[in-house]
Amino acid sequence: MQENLEATNRSLQLKLSECSGRAESLLTESKRVSSELSAAKIELVELRNAVQVAEEKLSSLQQSAKEMGSDELYGTIINFLSRLQDKGRLLDFISTDISTRSDEEVGRVGRIVYQGAKEVISDCFAVAPLTDAAEKSEITLDGNYDKVSYTLSGNTEGEGPYSGRLLHRGWIAGKVNLPKVLKAVKLDDNFVITPAEVRIK
Repeated sequence: MQENLEATNRSLQLKLSECSGRAESLLTESKRVSSELSAAKIELVELRNAVQVAEEKLSSLQQSAKEMGSDELYGTIINFLSRLQDKGRLLDFISTDISTRSDEEVGRVGRIVYQGAKEVISDCFAVAPLTDAAEKSEITLDGNYDKVSYTLSGNTEGEGPYSGRLLHRGWIAGKVNLPKVLKAVKLDDNFVITPAEVRIK
C-alpha cells in the first residue's frame, strides 16, 4: 500500500511539474503577443498621422486643380496617389474594411503602408509641426490669431486673447517637391492611378 501511495505521489508531482512548465510557457507567449499588439497599436497611430498629412495635401491639391482646371496639376495629383499606392499600397489599405480584421493583421499591413507613405511624403514634402508647443500644454492666442494656422473649439466667445489646451500641434510643409506630369493618363472619363497587375502563366 505504501509503495502504491508513493508511486501515485511521484506521478502527481510529475504531472504538476509538467503543468507548471506549460503555464510558464503560455505566460511567456501571452507577454510576447501583448508586446506585439502594443507595438502594432503604436504603428497604427503613426500611420493615421501619416495618412492625415497625405489626405490634407491631396485635398489642397484637388482644390487647386478645380480652380485651375490644369492637366498638369491633375497629372501631379494622380502621380502622387500612384506613388503612395506603389510604395505602401495605401489605396489597397484604405479600401479594405479593417473592422473585420484582427489587430495583428492590421498591424502587419499597417507597417508596410506606414513605411511606404513615410518615404513618399518625405520625398515630396518637408513636413514639420506647426508649433513647437507640446501637446496638452496650455497656450494663449491673441484676438487677431492666424485663423489658417489655428482652429479653436470650446468657449470661443469674445474677442480674445484665448487661453486653452493644445490638442494637436498641426503640420506645415517647408517644401513641396512634386514631380510635374504634363498630363494624367485617362481611361474613358477616369484617371488611371495605377494599372491592374496581371501575371502571365
